[in-house]
Amino acid sequence: MCGVTGRIDFAGRDVIPYILVDLICLQNRGRDATGFVVGYTDKQVPYEPWKKLGSAGSLFGKESGEKAEELIERYQGDIGIGHVRYTTAGERTNKATQPHGFKHGGQSVVLASNGDIPFYDDVRRELTTRGCRFASRCDAEVLVNLVGLGIYHDRQDEVETFANVGRTLQAAYSLAAITPSGKLLGMRDPWGIRPLFWGQNKDGAMISSESAIMDGEFGTSIHEVEPGTIVVLTRDGEATVHRFAEAQRRFCLMEVYYFSRPDSTFRGITLDQVRYELGCEAAREWLERGYPKPDVVAPMPFSGGPAAEGCAATLGAHFRSVVKKDRFGGGRIFMYDQLSRAELAEISLSVVKEATEGRSVLLVDDSIIRADQIKVVCRKLQQAGAKSIYFISTAPPYRNPCFLGFNTPETGLLIAHGRTVEEVRLAVPGLNHLHYLTLKGTFKVMGGDQFCTGCYTGLSGYPVPVPDGGIEA
Repeated sequence: MCGVTGRIDFAGRDVIPYILVDLICLQNRGRDATGFVVGYTDKQVPYEPWKKLGSAGSLFGKESGEKAEELIERYQGDIGIGHVRYTTAGERTNKATQPHGFKHGGQSVVLASNGDIPFYDDVRRELTTRGCRFASRCDAEVLVNLVGLGIYHDRQDEVETFANVGRTLQAAYSLAAITPSGKLLGMRDPWGIRPLFWGQNKDGAMISSESAIMDGEFGTSIHEVEPGTIVVLTRDGEATVHRFAEAQRRFCLMEVYYFSRPDSTFRGITLDQVRYELGCEAAREWLERGYPKPDVVAPMPFSGGPAAEGCAATLGAHFRSVVKKDRFGGGRIFMYDQLSRAELAEISLSVVKEATEGRSVLLVDDSIIRADQIKVVCRKLQQAGAKSIYFISTAPPYRNPCFLGFNTPETGLLIAHGRTVEEVRLAVPGLNHLHYLTLKGTFKVMGGDQFCTGCYTGLSGYPVPVPDGGIEA
């Protein structure tokens, strides 16, 4: 999971102040590393990325050592792209941080991508036979080499090169790029697995992974980058859309359940409302199965809120935020190298004893992946004197690895892999009842079934070929 942004200013003004703000607003999509490139639309020179490990907020936010003012003064230009990274594949190093570029003859093409390539090694191996060299195992480096070879070695048109890559590469990618001729380009795979939006007003144009961060500037002029299309934006205000493949929509359900900002939209509906309705549907299924009505419905921080509100409203139960999470102690990058997820959960999570003692508590979250947090919270609720502990997940059991942007290749870490729902419940000490919202329930809320479901249903649920080792049928 990553986030991309891109900007072009029609009057030639510097875009770096806006790029920095965009990256801070995209931190929900990645805090491991941050990078950007800025340049000029009328100067065909190599673009030099700035990239560092750490979140945008820690690197140039209020408490950063390197102030935003220094970057604004140093990096100038009327076009730019940026990227925030949550490491799903490849190593967490500066060299793996995006954007990535391909230089040739005093020019370059640069891009930042959100997604992944399932058969990355095969594609990379083929590129090395054509002379490409790699500094990391980041999928965007493969993408930019494919594009760079097409433009510079095969002498293809810029847009047609991107289109050719899109027609042949079976992978997830929603990307922002700066072409050698100074155009801002957005491209989304034919399945539309990851989100991408673009907008334009009288001052400039923008590409982003989140519609929410565009709303104030672009309002009703925000458009989805349709699956299988390329959007090209130029300094003179021209916007063109090129279709390179038929749309075969298979949007990632984890974007709906969790990844995307709650104030972003899915098909015109705010995701906060979608998640509320998923909670309502999960509560209806809870009642249909004859589970007891809880005394308290409590969200798991920070993403369980809307669904928990829906559950509480449907069940007619008291809504109370009884699980607290430290917003500041768990985000420091050095801690990832020193502490396990379970240790971080132990440090950062606590419960409100007065709201839980002697009561039955229904916890609600978007999903259960490893169950590190649930195990900690259940134990602390028991210690606080909770009478019973229940749990609702608005996502089905996450049983299989994802190869398309939320890489979870180690199936042994997935709590539901190889387990029934009852076996998952028994693996969480102190949990009395557990319910996962069914896919049928999700599709009912979403109004259709055009989604990637591989992590829930197995090989048949992936929109592209993936390695089949360890995948449940």
